[in-house]
Amino acid sequence: MKHHLLSEAPIHGISPLAAVVRGLRKTFRYSGRASKSEYWWAATAYFVATVPFVVRDVYAQRHKQVAEKARQENAADEELAEIFGTEEMQLDYAAVDSSTGYKPSPLTWVVGGLFTVPLVSLKVRRLHDSNISGKWLPLIDFFPASSYFYSRNSRVAGARFDKSR
Repeated sequence: MKHHLLSEAPIHGISPLAAVVRGLRKTFRYSGRASKSEYWWAATAYFVATVPFVVRDVYAQRHKQVAEKARQENAADEELAEIFGTEEMQLDYAAVDSSTGYKPSPLTWVVGGLFTVPLVSLKVRRLHDSNISGKWLPLIDFFPASSYFYSRNSRVAGARFDKSR
């Protein structure tokens, strides 16, 4: 099975686990081809693996914003209480500024970075299977509808990107 997972030819109808294993084992291989199922299963797995880290970051940032807003309002309420001599003031926790944007944590950068190289090599092999040179990858990924290129059917002429032995 090891030879099968490292072969240059695409495996059509590959199982999700085999697609992920093959993608990771071929991390530094930019020759050969990858089938549509091989690409989409692995890309989906990489996406699903990073989502919990992004959700954790968003939750932590939101919690930090709420705490900071409450601290600022509490300080303002205490100042008003001193001026007007009243002790009870209402806090509005709903008025939180959400315009600061998403800032990934270092852990999220590491996890995302671990999947970058395998995903890039997988994209190159997927382009090869549809008979497009991997040299076009930077331009294709810049294109908003880049998934079109990864969804193209396999082409027999794509075998030119396989290593000749």
